[in-house]
Amino acid sequence: MPCLQQAVQDIVAAAPQRVVLSVPRAGSGYRRAIVTPLADGWQVERFTATQAFHRNLPAGGLAAALVALLEGEFTQLTARAAGREYRLRLTKKGKVLVTQSPVVEIRVPLVATPPAGANGAAGEAGDSTGGRGEGVFPLQHDRPKNLPFPEGAAIPPLVDIGVFTADGRVVAAKRDKYRQINRFVQLVAEVLKTDLPAKLHIVEFGCGKSALSFALYHYLTQTRGLQLEMTGLDLRPDVVEASNQAAARYGYRHLRFAVGDIADYQTDAPVDMVIALHACDTATDLALAKAVQWNARWVFSVPCCQHELNAQMQGGPLSILTRYGLVQERVAALMTDTIRANLLAACGYKTRLVEFVAFEHTPKNIMIRAEKTRQPAAVRQKALDEVQALCAQFSLRPCLLGLLQAQGVLPAAPLA
Repeated sequence: MPCLQQAVQDIVAAAPQRVVLSVPRAGSGYRRAIVTPLADGWQVERFTATQAFHRNLPAGGLAAALVALLEGEFTQLTARAAGREYRLRLTKKGKVLVTQSPVVEIRVPLVATPPAGANGAAGEAGDSTGGRGEGVFPLQHDRPKNLPFPEGAAIPPLVDIGVFTADGRVVAAKRDKYRQINRFVQLVAEVLKTDLPAKLHIVEFGCGKSALSFALYHYLTQTRGLQLEMTGLDLRPDVVEASNQAAARYGYRHLRFAVGDIADYQTDAPVDMVIALHACDTATDLALAKAVQWNARWVFSVPCCQHELNAQMQGGPLSILTRYGLVQERVAALMTDTIRANLLAACGYKTRLVEFVAFEHTPKNIMIRAEKTRQPAAVRQKALDEVQALCAQFSLRPCLLGLLQAQGVLPAAPLA
């Protein structure tokens, strides 16, 4: 069995494109860390529940930094390099378990992209090559002309955050961010096809440094020509101030940012769309409950750090799913997002779980995408019944269910 230093050095020697550290140790102040390459080294981004901290490493400093992070903050590492996926896990007894497996790319047939609708909506994300043949997901095989932000378009916000150079070329170290931005905007564009309000009102919870906020605002106003009011909410005053200054600099008159907590935020204007990307643990539930309370038409959420149900799970007849900590953690995370999707369906939303970005970029890659529709009563009841059955089986008390019951949206009867 390899020692930690040797195991990490072997992974670093394979030249990983990205490293994700997760499963924090008890007492750690961080939820996860992401390591990405720079032109002359590496950037380490560590996330708490409300903040992100960055530091740069020299080219030869990656192995020592990863060992320090694993010894002090985290117990799991995932990396992809040279067509293989590496997983390193530290057990409670201090053993180092390393596995690796080939990365299999699944090719799917693509068809010609349908013409844009009356509002200029793009085709489905998987149809973006504009011709017949085969493509490989994610976006690196899309033809640039069908991306919301093709190469060659020097969009000021994306230049400022280092995704584009001044002449519109994609910076090599930011190509993952470039794909993420395009993917997010594509997923939003797919639903904004017909029957749109005269002016869209969008609220984004936990906007952070607002890269996706600026990209979406630019696309909807400049490319689609839509009228909108967009508000980004975050807990950090310095980040909010910097984002407001940037919005003013770009001339984005209807994009503003505010300091505030999801639970306390109120608005008198009708909200058409709620966005919550990587809100930690039950902060996602607060955002989804707000969307239901406001009767928002569209919801986009990429949950993160699903700890709540993991602490509650009791397997009963299915105790095999709670016997191994790693399995329980992953099952709990999937249950959390499944329950959230079903509860939105019970509130009248047509809900899908879609892959946001490829797994090598982040293990938290599921997006909940929901649109308010006239769901039949039987469909809504079935969705709620399925939640109740799952909760009864594993003794779960989901935060979102309690919030929706408190709002009176869902019945407050105890679970069977």
